[in-house]
Amino acid sequence: MPHEPSPTASGVKSSGMRIGGLPMEFLLATALAATAHSLWLTLFPVFLDERGFQLWEVGVASGLTYALTFISALPAGLASDAASTRAALVASSLIQLASLHAVANAPSAILLIPLLVIYSFSLAVRGQAAVRLVATLSGRGDRAFKYSLYLLATGLANALGSYLSGLVAEEWGYMQLFSLSEFLLLASALAALGIKGAPRGRLPGLRAIKQVALSREMVLLTSSLSIHDFSVFMCMPYVALFQKKVVGITPYQIGVLSAMTTATSQLAQLAAGAFADKFGARASLALHYTGVSAGYALVALSKNFEELALAALVQGLSMPFDMPARRKLLTLIASPEVIATSSGLADTVVGIATLPSPILGSYLWGYASPRAMMLCGAAMNLMALLPLNALERGRS
Repeated sequence: MPHEPSPTASGVKSSGMRIGGLPMEFLLATALAATAHSLWLTLFPVFLDERGFQLWEVGVASGLTYALTFISALPAGLASDAASTRAALVASSLIQLASLHAVANAPSAILLIPLLVIYSFSLAVRGQAAVRLVATLSGRGDRAFKYSLYLLATGLANALGSYLSGLVAEEWGYMQLFSLSEFLLLASALAALGIKGAPRGRLPGLRAIKQVALSREMVLLTSSLSIHDFSVFMCMPYVALFQKKVVGITPYQIGVLSAMTTATSQLAQLAAGAFADKFGARASLALHYTGVSAGYALVALSKNFEELALAALVQGLSMPFDMPARRKLLTLIASPEVIATSSGLADTVVGIATLPSPILGSYLWGYASPRAMMLCGAAMNLMALLPLNALERGRS
């Protein structure tokens, strides 16, 4: 039977102002932190280039910022289960603040990389703590919707940070991006202090971790997610390049397509969560997989901006059907004391599995063709439906 967190056992209280069943302070704290993150990260490669870092150093540092969040998800999940959610969120913001200040002043890649490791770990702690809090404050029938609400808040905050980054950099310089991000992280920590209804912490037992890690459901789900994410990240890094070099659209049009995908995704976010709760998380993931494959196939066949716009619309509509369903399944598989650990384990396994995928994408681009690479990714992604279909219906 699926595991349901016990509010009493988790130390949850019903006091405090809430939005959609989630503490307002939680949504504010995570939104402030998301704005801070995207504010400096959007132009981080340009900042490093301006500082005189070599091209490979820029690439490695920028790539690590994304990859390390997934690779460090398992220890981050353990830390999130061991500490109270309030403490995890406060510590995450403060550690990010300190490490980000050091990142802005790092004179070399040798010092920069370990600082990014610390920053990424604290970022992962926030993500897994959020999963745990949403799972604790929700039931089986509304968990995906509440996670969608959290994703909507952080997604809009990310978009705001990305938009502001260029304005701040042009007006006051790149260093002010870091200063403003640090201020927002401090505000995030202060907001997190006011969270009521956060579950208390308890270090997960090895037996409970082993039980969920080796369960049939976890193996099937992580296999499905690994195939899916591998296929996606084989194509995703090259979409903008494909649009420019193969179809021949302008950088402005590429930006319009990116904005269209993001806007469509945000508009469909809450509906996607409600869908996963009503029709099942398996059905939501299956819809996401199918939509992503259709989107990449449409990209591969596109010959003009209008056809790429249709592909962007399909991708944008399918994107929000992923994470709420993914997190709901993971939290139903796990017992209450290992919810964040279970989520972190899946993220780490999937993150490691997808590391070689951009290399395969570049190989297919060069030795087959860009269109063949996109079609290959679309076809490979559909294979993720096989282990997903083998999951018990009761887990969805």
